[in-house]
Amino acid sequence: MKKTQIRTMSGVARLSVDLCVQAAKAARDASIPVLALFPNTSDDLRN
Repeated sequence: MKKTQIRTMSGVARLSVDLCVQAAKAARDASIPVLALFPNTSDDLRN
């Protein structure tokens, strides 16, 4: 279980898989039909 805040994006966090599953279930229960997932790309691969 790990939640890491993204320093350049206030209020946004990177979740471990288990926390992501919990968040997806909570979204489903709140009738939110879609989640947006973004990969963790290492700095040397970014433009």
